[in-house]
Amino acid sequence: MKTKETDWSCIIVTFDENSFTVSFSKEGGENWEKSYSWDSISKVCFKSYDYGAPHFCYLFFNDSSDEIILPVETQKGCAEFWKEMKAKGLFDPNKEKHAQYSTPEFNCHDVK
Repeated sequence: MKTKETDWSCIIVTFDENSFTVSFSKEGGENWEKSYSWDSISKVCFKSYDYGAPHFCYLFFNDSSDEIILPVETQKGCAEFWKEMKAKGLFDPNKEKHAQYSTPEFNCHDVK
């Protein structure tokens, strides 16, 4: 599913040891939900903005044209999900530190 950073008003991420589920909804009733295994992630990008603006992570998958964009800290479960991604080695914490103090840009990590 191709999305923009501002497409969805409510995003909820839940996860366990093997998989995660992303639920998107908009006012007016449009909803979308999909589950993925952690090992289906092929690339993770982190995009920072100016101080005080939300940061986003972009997820790309091995066998799919799906692309998911999640706010890192502002929606339910997203901050915990981002911490878990780093704990699982899916994004280099040093790249995140660099991104938070740089101009708005993508910092990507290819998952091996």
